[in-house]
Amino acid sequence: MSDHPPLAPQEGSGVEPAQYAQNLEPHVFTEQELGEYREQDRFLPIANVARIMKSSLPPNAKIAKDAKETVQECVSEFISFITSEAAEKCHLEKRKTVVGEDIIYALYSLGFENYAEVLKVLLARMRHAHSLAQAHKKSASGEFSPSDPSELALRAHGSGSDEHDDDLDDHDEHDEDHDEHEGDDGEPVDDTEGGAEDELELEELEERFKEVVEKGQYAENEEDVG
Repeated sequence: MSDHPPLAPQEGSGVEPAQYAQNLEPHVFTEQELGEYREQDRFLPIANVARIMKSSLPPNAKIAKDAKETVQECVSEFISFITSEAAEKCHLEKRKTVVGEDIIYALYSLGFENYAEVLKVLLARMRHAHSLAQAHKKSASGEFSPSDPSELALRAHGSGSDEHDDDLDDHDEHDEDHDEHEGDDGEPVDDTEGGAEDELELEELEERFKEVVEKGQYAENEEDVG
């Protein structure tokens, strides 16, 4: 049997309630145990916190150690606060994985609406970048196919098919133009030269018509004189 007492006294175990209460007394830590435990072990690495702080300051600005430690503690507590709220939502919905929507829900529940709206945009950008990276990886390995259910794959396939359809339409228009420029015997016909010849024929017909009219008028005049 285990050396530890049961959670509650059982009948016939011989453990009296008073004895059970004595066994539940809190453990007293020694100075050595307290020295081995550091509160900062449950915080974010202070180097990461300092790097984030420096990114918001001018290049020549400096940060004191107590300022770094204060922000380190605040940020760590804030993360624990938000995560515990998101974990409670997952527990109620009987889920084991905390997702981005749970964090956004926790921010709304705790009164951080302004942060939640910004995180919505950041979450969408992050997922879009992840989908692009996955699609690039698949295309590089030859696994990218039109049947990929991701939106990116469908979009890429749709754009490719549209370009292919445009090429086919251009090819059909070229064939129609080629057929219009071919004669009955299949030889190409120059429309520009044909149009010029038609204009010359019309001009010749007009000149001949004028000559015939003038000759007819001249003959009538001779008959009148005679």
